Amino acid sequence: MDQEKTEIKILTAAMNEFAQFGFEGARIDRIALKAKANKAMIYYYYKSKENLYETILTNLYSTFFNELSSVIPKEKRPDNQLFSAINTFINYISSIDENYIRIMLREIADGGKYFKKLALPNLIIPMLTLIQGIIEEGKKKGQLKDIHEHFTYFMVVGSVVFFNAIKLTIGDTDFGKQIFSGNSVEVYKNNLISIFKSGILK
Repeated sequence: MDQEKTEIKILTAAMNEFAQFGFEGARIDRIALKAKANKAMIYYYYKSKENLYETILTNLYSTFFNELSSVIPKEKRPDNQLFSAINTFINYISSIDENYIRIMLREIADGGKYFKKLALPNLIIPMLTLIQGIIEEGKKKGQLKDIHEHFTYFMVVGSVVFFNAIKLTIGDTDFGKQIFSGNSVEVYKNNLISIFKSGILK
């Protein structure tokens, strides 16, 4: 149990460090200080800074996909499955630690080396495969218009990621506090799903 607590402290401290400084700027000694652990212990658990970084990203991406795929009802109509996936996606991204958003934005801004290595196989491709199957079935059954599976997927992901990125960036301004106050996530979610329904439902 002590080992588990120590690892959680290390991962939490590392997430904060990577969110603030990015992979290149992060320092193991600062992570150790924040986690109240020694550097040798961190290297014992994770071997290297790179492996520690990859552990955090892999956990995020794998957990995200498992969460998404587990809530899509198998017996429902494809159109309902699609909107269930969108609903879960928005809820999940809006509920995770904001440092994960910071890390993802930094990762993409820095060229996406680890995003390509870890997000593609653990999240992007599995999600795309799942959504593609739902959309294809929906088109076969005449429930969905002849929409492009990949680009529909990217439109949803792009909108949700941008919403959370802009919320994170300007949320502390007067304008941000006005826009993102109260139940803004729920309003955004309902608005996005409403727009998508009118655009893709037959």
